[in-house]
Amino acid sequence: SASFFKQIVPSNLDRKKMDRIAARPPEALELAGQFGEKRVHLRGEGGTGKTILLAQAAHEAFKSHGKRCLFLTYNHALTADIQRLLALLGVPSGGESGGVDVRTVMSFIYSWLRRLGAIGADEDLDFDRYGELCQKALSFFEDGLLIDEDIARAKSANFEEFDYDVILVDEAQDWPQPEADLLVKLYGGNCISLA
Repeated sequence: SASFFKQIVPSNLDRKKMDRIAARPPEALELAGQFGEKRVHLRGEGGTGKTILLAQAAHEAFKSHGKRCLFLTYNHALTADIQRLLALLGVPSGGESGGVDVRTVMSFIYSWLRRLGAIGADEDLDFDRYGELCQKALSFFEDGLLIDEDIARAKSANFEEFDYDVILVDEAQDWPQPEADLLVKLYGGNCISLA
């Protein structure tokens, strides 16, 4: 009877949003089949449904293809909303059988920066130096201090945090170039899709 174990009942608005994500439009089915095989770019004006289509395709990539997807966005409220909706839909955030994890881009990249040694484990996050820190991590690879096997070891040792089949970046027009370059170095270009 503890509140911790109480079942969350979706509101009418939640139900509408869940139905939209769980819908299987042909575009989402097509995108889900391409995720991880080639880079996908969704383009359109604000309000045209790119984020919903990306969420639908991530849901489909998990359900039909068993892919482990990471949905990245710059918006904390959107992150929380999509996490909640996927939880209500029963979509796991991770595991060996796939799922859809939702995080902010910066929190994810900061996890990698710590893992790669660009910042210390106890060092405070310095948002003013964010691009510089991404470039510092890239220089570790350019200078031979880190190699591709280091990335593979990090993913293997921290499967839940770093090992994904598909990386989906929403609002990619806001992407700082050093951050984009680092993500491509860590996951390869074909694994990443953008809206």
